[in-house]
This record gives sequence, structure tokens and C-alpha cells, in this order.
Amino acid sequence: MYSLRGYRELTVLPIALLIASLLGCSGSGSTRATPHTGASAEISAQAVSPAQSGLLGDMDGDGEASVGDAIKILRIIVGLDPDDERADANQNGSTDVGDAIKVLRCVVGLDDWPIGDVATVTVNITTPADNAEIDQGTATNIRAEVTSTEDIDKVEFRIDGALVATRQGDEVATTATKVYVYLWQTAAVGLGEHAIAVKAYDKADLSHTGTATVNVTVVQPPTVPPTVEITAPAEGAQVSGNFDVTVEATPHEPGATIAKVDVSFAGTTKTVSGAAGAVTFNSAEAPDGVQTITAVATDSLGGTGTATVTVHSSSPAVTYEFVTTWGSRGSGDGEFAYPGGVAVSTTGHVYIADTDNHRIQKFSPTGQFISKWGAPPGSDDGQLKAPSGVAVDAEGNVYVGDTGNLRIQKFTSNGTFLTKWGSFGDGDGQFSLPGGVAVDPNGNVYVTDGPSHRIQKFTSNGTFLTKWGSFGDGDGQFNRPTGVAVDAAGNVYVADCDNQRIQKFSNSGAFLTKWGSPGPRDGQFQAAFGIAVDADENVYVADPYYERVQKFTSTGTFMTKWGSLGTGDGQFDDPKAVAVAPGGSVYVADSRNHRIQEFQPYVAP
Repeated sequence: MYSLRGYRELTVLPIALLIASLLGCSGSGSTRATPHTGASAEISAQAVSPAQSGLLGDMDGDGEASVGDAIKILRIIVGLDPDDERADANQNGSTDVGDAIKVLRCVVGLDDWPIGDVATVTVNITTPADNAEIDQGTATNIRAEVTSTEDIDKVEFRIDGALVATRQGDEVATTATKVYVYLWQTAAVGLGEHAIAVKAYDKADLSHTGTATVNVTVVQPPTVPPTVEITAPAEGAQVSGNFDVTVEATPHEPGATIAKVDVSFAGTTKTVSGAAGAVTFNSAEAPDGVQTITAVATDSLGGTGTATVTVHSSSPAVTYEFVTTWGSRGSGDGEFAYPGGVAVSTTGHVYIADTDNHRIQKFSPTGQFISKWGAPPGSDDGQLKAPSGVAVDAEGNVYVGDTGNLRIQKFTSNGTFLTKWGSFGDGDGQFSLPGGVAVDPNGNVYVTDGPSHRIQKFTSNGTFLTKWGSFGDGDGQFNRPTGVAVDAAGNVYVADCDNQRIQKFSNSGAFLTKWGSPGPRDGQFQAAFGIAVDADENVYVADPYYERVQKFTSTGTFMTKWGSLGTGDGQFDDPKAVAVAPGGSVYVADSRNHRIQEFQPYVAP
């Protein structure tokens, strides 16, 4: 017994063949039609361009009319296949036997092929872009381009599935593009992601549609930040000492006020409460040179605005004022005979090489005598002969340039002998006339050897490590070096006495820089003799010929000077040595005045 499906399939072909027979067609499924212009055109199996796929009546999509296409239409009529808009070959809006006949008429050449295209509608949303961010409250155009082969009936705009607008279609020419716009007020939607859909319908009983969608994110719009102005100092102004920074800030959000203005200079921040005011800084808080002042205003909504100005900052004039002095000509405790060396320990104790008394004297920071050792002159352990250099290491051990004995002696802080090294000669570890002594952070000892025009480096127990220098005025050469000092980084500074200059080296003797020339002007020398370095790597040089002390940066920039010939406070007669205490006090061995003078930095008003 046949099923209903089988019965229908058995009946379709005879109907098609009957229709084909009536029209004079053989009914072969292979019979095809080609485009022609008259009823007399011959039947041909020539294929049309594949670009014509999607044609009315072209049910198999091969671009040709065939009996198979007519049979496919009949299968749709009797319910064996689902409907297909290509089946409406006679373009009456429904699928019927007339559509199959239309196709067969094209097969046998009675009608032109192709009949026409299936109606299409396409939609493209050009704005906003997919995944765009839109500020909440902003009116945004949703712009859609619609292309259709039929007249457009209407265009719907939906937000998150809800219909928000309908635009009536315009009579546009076939394949023409028309633009439809909806102004979306985003204030009515919440923050976050939203789907925008545009659907267009043509006028063929609204049977043809096109749809496009984009997703957008509605975001909180940025607030308008406050503005702030630094009204003083002006851009490029010179500042020195105490100076005021004046600011004015303005809010721009409705209802906002200025909560504060933070003003920063050289790593220090001060706050102005409210919209306007002034704060005070000091140029000494920053290195000399171009510095930036920054003001950041904060409003009551949390918005911030920033302004900056650059200024030329210079430290206020710093000089050194006299604090105290002690000593007089003699050999008693606290008396001196041409003191030639001075050193300060980490505890602030002051050690003096009392040259012509052949001894070391130890004092409190304020000049009270504590102890002495070395005399009478001699060459035994612990005895001294014309000592001219002294240094103290981090542990308090004292190193003495025992000049007349051509050696270095090491003592405890109370003068107990520990060790010695050196002899006359120009070999490694020998000396012609040892003078200045310095100790680096690692305990290594540096000694100037004037007549040999060199620097020698030793361990703390006197083992020779290295040497550098020779006679001359080239970089790294010397003419009677006298003083030596080492900074916290291990750089070595040498007073190159008769070359009237300072030379700076690495701890291995590599030349780094130099400064100085003969003369009385700032930064010049007649005889650079004693030298010291402070914790900030500033360099102090005793210049005995011009009876003064000069202060420089670590690269040789002149900073200040003090002293003149005389016996009064702050005056000198042949200052031979200089040392800096941890707190910044400067001690000077005022040799021909047979005294020690203490100075402290002073900021001029």
C-alpha cells in the first residue's frame, strides 16, 4: 500500500508532464531555457551567468529555467516541500500552478528568461559603530542605510527589543539606498550594554524584510575638571630663599566647589583650602637650577585640574660664620706650633697634627683638650717627627702622616700604637715625603707623596694596593700633591698644590674631572693645600696663599668662600688644613696663627 507522501510524488510528475505536453514540451528534466527576446527563439542548454542565482522561478539555483524547477514549484503546491519566495514566478504574491506554467513557458521559449530577481531588503547601521561607547545624556543619531529591490513600506527602530520609533518608507527606486535616522536620547536608558536593531519592510505585503543590529555601551560622561592657575611666581621667574606660590582655582561642574589645591615644589606638598590662597616654600629645598611647581585643584565632585610653572631656583647665599677658636703658640696642652693637619671623627672629636710639636692632640667638638701623643720627636713606634696629615676611620682609628719619619702610623682613638708602614724611596709602599692622609668607607688608606708626585693606596693595615700619578700638568699628573679626601661614594679628591688645581679620581685612580687655575678669583688658587669633603659631597679647599677657604660642588662649581689675612676671628695666616664634622661644622688649621677655628654654615637673610 502507498503512503500519502508516495501518492503525492506519483501524481506530481504526470501533472507537470501534462502541462508541458500541452505547451509542446517533451517534459525532460534536462530541458533548459536561455534568455531570449522572442517566441521564435530556439531552446538551448546554454547556462546563464552564476551571478543570476536567486532568480524568480530558479528553484534549483543554477541560473536556468528547467522542468525540474516547475516540478519543484508543484511539490510546494501539494505540500511536499516548504514554500520558497523564488516560486512566485508570475509575481502574484502566492505559489500556484501558474508559477509552474510560467517556468515551463520560459523553458520552451514562449516567455523571456530570466523573469526577475527575488525581492531583497538590506539594512546597514552606519552610526553608531558596533561596540561604541556613548556618554549617557548625549543625543545620538542612529543612522541606517536601507537598500531594497521593492519600495520600502516602513523602518522600525528598537532599543533592547522595545520599539522606539517607526519611519514610513519612501518610494525609492529599485536597488537605490535610502537613509533613515532616529535621534536617540540616551538620558532615558541606564548605564551598560544596549542592543540597537533596525528592521525595514518592503511593500510586497510586508513579506520582505532586512534587519541590522549593533551593540553599544552607555557610559558615565566625564566630568568637566576644575581649572587652576599659578598666579605667582611667573613662568621662568628666579626664586631664592623663601618665596610664595599663589594659586586660584575655578570649578566647572554645576554645583561644584573647590575643595583644595595641593601645591608641590621639590618633593614637598602644601595645601591651600578653598579656591585661592598662597603657600610658602624655600629654594634651599631643591637643587639649584630649573624646578617645576605643580598645583592640583580638587573640586567637591572629585574632579581634578593641574597647572605647572617652571622657575629658576637658587639656594640663598650661604656663607660660614665664625663659632669659636682655641690654641696659641706653645707646647702646652691645647697649644700649637704650626698645626698642619686636622680630622674629625664620627663622634665629632677633633684631631690635630701639631706639626712642630711632633704630636697629635685630641679635642672635644668645642675645643676642650682631651689627650695627646707622639712627643718627644723620634722614630720609635708611637713617636712622631713633624706630622702633617691625620685621618680617622669609621671605627675611630687614627692614621698619621709621619712626614719626618717617612711613614704612616696607625693608632687607636686614644693614641695607642697599632701598626706602621713605609720607608724612604720611590718603590711601592715607600715615600719621599708623605703628607695628606684619607680613609675611604671601606677602610682603605690614601696617602699623598709630594716629591714623588703620586697617590698611594693601602689597606687599613698597610698592604700596598695601587698607585697613580707622575710629574706633570696633564690629567692624572701632579706637581707636589698635598691634601687628599674621599667622599661617601669612594671618589678621591687631590689638592694638586703647585698645579693650582683640584683633581677628582675614582677609588682605583681613574681620572674623572679637575678644576682650578692660578689666581685670586673665585675657583682659582695659588696653592691648593688642604682638602675635605662633607656628607653632601661638597668640597672644601684651604688656599693658604690667599688666606681663605673655598667651597665647591663635587664637580667643581664654586659655591662660597671666606677668610682674609689677619689674626681676628675668621681671618687666617697660612691655613693649611680643613675638616668637616658630621653636623656640618668646618674646622680650619690656622697654621701661622697657631690655632684652630670652627665655622658653621650661615644663610644670609
